[in-house]
Amino acid sequence: MLNWQMVKSLTHVQIGAFLALLIVAVMPNFGLKYGVSPALPAALLALLGGWLVWKQRSALFETTAVRRLTAIFALLLVPVLISIPTSYDIRYSSSVAGALIVYYVAGLALVHVLRGDAERAWLAKWILFVLAFWVADSIVQYIFKTDLFGITITTDNLRVLGPFKNTLRQPTLIALLLPIALWFLLRKGTIPTLAFFVVAGFVAMLGGVRMVFVMLMIVAIGLYLKLPRWRWKLPSLLLAIALLLTATSLSPPMQLRLQRMSEIRDFNFETINLPLGYRPVIWETASHMLIARPLTGIGAGAFAKAYDDFSTRESDVFRGGVGEKVYHAHQAYFSMAAETGWTGLISLIVAIGLCVKWYRAASPGRRDQAWPYALGLIAYFFPLNTQPPLYHGNWLFPAILLLFATLLAALDGETSRKDTNMP
Repeated sequence: MLNWQMVKSLTHVQIGAFLALLIVAVMPNFGLKYGVSPALPAALLALLGGWLVWKQRSALFETTAVRRLTAIFALLLVPVLISIPTSYDIRYSSSVAGALIVYYVAGLALVHVLRGDAERAWLAKWILFVLAFWVADSIVQYIFKTDLFGITITTDNLRVLGPFKNTLRQPTLIALLLPIALWFLLRKGTIPTLAFFVVAGFVAMLGGVRMVFVMLMIVAIGLYLKLPRWRWKLPSLLLAIALLLTATSLSPPMQLRLQRMSEIRDFNFETINLPLGYRPVIWETASHMLIARPLTGIGAGAFAKAYDDFSTRESDVFRGGVGEKVYHAHQAYFSMAAETGWTGLISLIVAIGLCVKWYRAASPGRRDQAWPYALGLIAYFFPLNTQPPLYHGNWLFPAILLLFATLLAALDGETSRKDTNMP
């Protein structure tokens, strides 16, 4: 039975930390059956952020983390606003601008409630448990062809996706959030850290998403540099590479793609288009959008509506709605350039540069606290990734917001909080 006195004693910091965890916990799409998605805890965090603005007013904006959050969101929002008047989809572009404002207020709550080292340690511990559950569920699915929720392996027996039915989100999310779990486990010892990386990375690769291999290699390099003893470093990196390659060999989609790449004899646009999942033709079309509208782009989130007007190849399988529809550019930088022009692309690069500057300027202790969130963001923003763009879907941006806000909170954090006692 719920203890009402316990509920009444909860502080806003504890509530905010729980909502931060909930962003991750509700990621599996079986939650959509009950109307739950990461947008819900993000919206509740926005309400908490609005309450903090009302209660603390100017004092809230005196903290370094909040000022930095404001600067980054301004860099993201202004190009979106500029793109609205000439957008191919004014309504959607306007909704992107509105969503950014809501997420900014949610970010205010996150940087406030997660400034304490104790709160971030609590969050990291429970994110580890969530990832461990996804991994265990996926292993059950791999062995028995159905997981604990009755979700079967994909109908063509190609992908292991755990509780994420009919989506490719799990491999990406594991790669993004894995550094948080590893950071927590490093406090327990090197062996459990390496063991979890191997198992979680193995499961992520069974999802058959090519970019996840690159993301996991970035995480592996980050872990290699973080390991405390040199005797662990090289063997650990080699083991990680070997296990990821083994998982790749066990994933039929990855085998098919590698086979297609090995069959290429003459490297040109047409021969690499199919092995790369038709990404080159999408990027080419995105470049046409940037050339046609260099300042504003075709509008934030309007990629799908504008696609046919800028596609020039007769062989384009996405053109005219004949085949699969393409909703975004399948790469963060191409997407930002196509949808918000040079204004948006340069703003994104400046935002990343500022984060790097702030991280490098922090003390070693603050960098250690911020390391897992920085590594997750590096894995996402690494230019060679064909990652989902920021402004598409209601699952990715909350995850990126969580990493980014917690990064800022850790860089400007404190060793303890007076108003909380995380269990």
